[in-house]
Amino acid sequence: MKSNKEIALDAIELVKPAIEKLFERTNRKELHIVVMDHPSTLGRQL
Repeated sequence: MKSNKEIALDAIELVKPAIEKLFERTNRKELHIVVMDHPSTLGRQL
């Protein structure tokens, strides 16, 4: 079973192409990603 950190890193890799396109279209140079691990969200599927 993957750890929460591994799952979060997988999710970031999944959206990385979209983040890179955002950087190309704007003058942003960094992005802060907040991962919340709240008991009410555990076990939910997208």
